[in-house]
Amino acid sequence: SDYPLRDVYKRQDISRERLNGLHLSAGAFSFAVMTECALSETCLAMADLSCADLRAADLSGADLRGANLSRATLNAADLSGARLGGMDLGVTTTTRWPTNLEAARLIGARLAVCDLRGANLTKAQLRGADLSGADLRGANLTDADLTDAVMLGARLQDAELEGAIGLRLPRG
Repeated sequence: SDYPLRDVYKRQDISRERLNGLHLSAGAFSFAVMTECALSETCLAMADLSCADLRAADLSGADLRGANLSRATLNAADLSGARLGGMDLGVTTTTRWPTNLEAARLIGARLAVCDLRGANLTKAQLRGADLSGADLRGANLTDADLTDAVMLGARLQDAELEGAIGLRLPRG
């Protein structure tokens, strides 16, 4: 069901709130503090989460397709099985403030064709993730687990891959 006050969260501290399974598509959450927020199976498609603090948030199985996560902080967030296709992780200005996904759990996440340029994916768990056509130029994938990740057409120029586990690049 729709959450009637979804726009109230802009610039608000809703840390540790339980919003599992709600329909919050196109909601305004920019600059919200959402640390340890429970958002499992929540629909956040097309939501504005720019500059949101989502550290240790549970976004497992959430629908984030088309969501704006530019300059968001997602350290230790659980995005296992989340639908992330077409999500905006970049900025349209001349200064890039890449998204921080350090140690994020992205197991089985659908990141196909996502703009992850310059993103911090250090120690991210990307086992079985679909990174087909993703733009990872300049991304930091140090010690990331890419076991069984689909990388067909991914752009990895200038990406930091030291210690990456299970990285298998397509030939050709």
